[in-house]
This record gives sequence, C-alpha cells and structure tokens, in this order.
Amino acid sequence: MIWEKIEAVMQEKNVTPYGLAQLMGIQITRVYRLKYGDTKQPRLRFICQIARALDVETERFRIEEPINQEKDEGYVGKN
Repeated sequence: MIWEKIEAVMQEKNVTPYGLAQLMGIQITRVYRLKYGDTKQPRLRFICQIARALDVETERFRIEEPINQEKDEGYVGKN
C-alpha cells in the first residue's frame, strides 16, 4: 500500500500526518483518508503534492504490481 511508503518518508523527515497536511495546505481529513484506506487509489496529482511537501521524488512512492499473465494473455513483457 502506498501509505506505508509515505509513512516511511514521514518518519525519516520527522513529519506527523498533521504536519504533512499543514505542509500541503490541506485538511487533515484528506491525509487520514489515505492513511486509513478510504482513498484506495489516490490521484497522481495528490501523490505529487505529498512528494513536494516532503521534498522527495514521486518515485519513492511507486508501487510495483505483478502482472497477472493469465488475465492479460496479450501482454508481451520484457525478456
């Protein structure tokens, strides 16, 4: 889940969820929605705002999901 990656950076930077909300200029409820899973797939723009507030690259929050080849038989992956 993306929150674990965000939380790890927050711990590195000693930032609380409330502090993150302040840095982003948003209501704390938006941060808590992400933290508690109410926001399942946050928009890229929101992730970019978080990265900017924490002064890190958005790549830090990237999630690699395995490709289910049974469902996507037409996919041609790298060899």
